Amino acid sequence: RGSLFFWLTLNQQFQIDSRDLLECAIERGVAFMPGEPFFATDGGQSVTIRLNFSHASEHAANRGLKNLADLICYPGATPPTHKR
Repeated sequence: RGSLFFWLTLNQQFQIDSRDLLECAIERGVAFMPGEPFFATDGGQSVTIRLNFSHASEHAANRGLKNLADLICYPGATPPTHKR
C-alpha cells in the first residue's frame, strides 16, 4: 500500500537488456519503463525496470507480471501461453 511502482533489478545471469525486453513485452500487452533514464550515471542500469500498477486491475496486473516473467524465463523462445 502507498506505492505506485515496483522497482526491479533483473538477475544478471539472464543477460537481458531491459530495452530489448520492453519490445517483446509490448508485443504481449505489457509495458514498463526501462530503469536506465532514472540513473544519473551509466553502468549496469540496463537490467533495471520500473513497473507502474496504479491503473491496472488486480487481474490485469497478475496477468502482466506472469507474461513478463515468461519473457524473462524463456528468452528467445516462445513462452507457454496463459489464458487472459
